[in-house]
Amino acid sequence: MTHLTDDASVRLLVRKTRIGLVGLLMLEDVLQQTKFGRHSIVDLVNEFGIQKAPSHRKTEFEKTMLDEVEAYARGEEVDFQHWKIEMEHLSDFQKSVTDACRAIPYGEMRSYGELATIAGSPGAARAVGTVMRRNRFPLIVPCHRVIGAGGSLGGYSAVDGTATKVRLLELEGVTQFNG
Repeated sequence: MTHLTDDASVRLLVRKTRIGLVGLLMLEDVLQQTKFGRHSIVDLVNEFGIQKAPSHRKTEFEKTMLDEVEAYARGEEVDFQHWKIEMEHLSDFQKSVTDACRAIPYGEMRSYGELATIAGSPGAARAVGTVMRRNRFPLIVPCHRVIGAGGSLGGYSAVDGTATKVRLLELEGVTQFNG
């Protein structure tokens, strides 16, 4: 994979939404990383570890992506499965888990164990948790929809942890879970 900090063609797209600033780090038409919930562009840029200001000129494709993120943040059902994400850094198992997570429908949840089974590795719930914890694409790969056995929330590595996970689930209309 290209070192993103060195690549002049990397673009940072930023949109202010109801869930805070959302940043999309793009290389051509492939999403490299997502961050959300930040309150300043400086924080967002620092977290990405790049020395770029957000791109003001956007392609139609990029505008559509940002519009979809904003619609999601308003509570509209959005399916991000058509977005291309960079998965070269993932093992076959991690790719399977990522694909299975992307297929969880809006407003639904799966347990880590269920996701392991769907990904073809029954019994690998802990390993699924590790994949979710390292997810570079929160919202796009909806790891907030993955919960612990018995309905416990499990963890969430985004800003404000499980409080953000609850907020996203509630945004999607999910109100029944064991916090």
